Amino acid sequence: MSNRECGPASDGREHISGLLMRMGIVGDDPAVYMALHRAEKFADKDKPVLIQGESGTGKELFARAIHYLSKRSRKPFEDFQPSACPEALVGNELFGHYAGAFTGAGGFRPGIIDRAAGGTLFLDEVQSLSPALQVELLRILDTQEYRPLGGGARRRADVRIVCACNVDLLSLVEAGTFRHDLYYRMAWARIEVPPLRERRGDILLLADHFLEKSILEGGGTRKLLSEGARKALLAYQWPGNVRELASTIQSAATMVEGDEICAEDLEFPGQRDELLLLPLDQAVADSTRQFVGRYIRELLAMYNGNMARVAETACLDRSSIYRLIREHGIEINTYRRSIAM
Repeated sequence: MSNRECGPASDGREHISGLLMRMGIVGDDPAVYMALHRAEKFADKDKPVLIQGESGTGKELFARAIHYLSKRSRKPFEDFQPSACPEALVGNELFGHYAGAFTGAGGFRPGIIDRAAGGTLFLDEVQSLSPALQVELLRILDTQEYRPLGGGARRRADVRIVCACNVDLLSLVEAGTFRHDLYYRMAWARIEVPPLRERRGDILLLADHFLEKSILEGGGTRKLLSEGARKALLAYQWPGNVRELASTIQSAATMVEGDEICAEDLEFPGQRDELLLLPLDQAVADSTRQFVGRYIRELLAMYNGNMARVAETACLDRSSIYRLIREHGIEINTYRRSIAM
């Protein structure tokens, strides 16, 4: 079967926008619309779906969208990541066990497949399944049955299976490390979730979303991103994708005392790797500038904007402090709120 789908018509974008909001997926990029459009198309087919995308792109959100748009939406949604579990325990977690399956197994214990009965089972990083478990997953997809550990009777696997991987799974098939028959069986339908660097128009939209969310959850004062911060967010390549962006914004919202987040307040978890791509003098200059801006801001916050105390601590004259404030676009009045005028 061909998986080529026409994109949503212009009069259908409003419908897709509504779905994006309902599913908690933030974005206005055409590739995001296409991914959700495909998820909606496949939702009621009750067939396996493979979601591909780099780590941190939000594959689980699309899996949940498939579940909640399907006829199984009133039943459980269970997610399991085999790579996060010791290999020897993965089968037990998935299938459960009968009494006597191993030392200490005193009775029947249902696995995740049982807990997801009638609903959807989301298997993340499916490429980490051992060859033996790949065979078991293929058997479930073919027969809708499985056998818990311990050799007892087979049980019905009434689940819709949605898999995800953060690598090119077809290349693993070609390399012989992933079963080709399992790949084609579970990839009845495929959805590609784009990396953040390929949907750059969504970066600021997502940043504002995470900033608002952080403030609502943390109960802090309202904050805005400065123009410099917005430029820095757009210039960064986001190797950790949406997850890294969320972490960066939430960290800045927590640390900044004032009502504006500036470029120097942003700590990019992947920045070290990017610095290694620069000439040494430029890498040193970029790192130094970021540190100096953060240093001056923290002193201003510590002393409530008292310039004499800031200059004394930094061992600089006040004119040098004012110069640094101008160079880094720092709004000094932000730090003077508690000083009587």
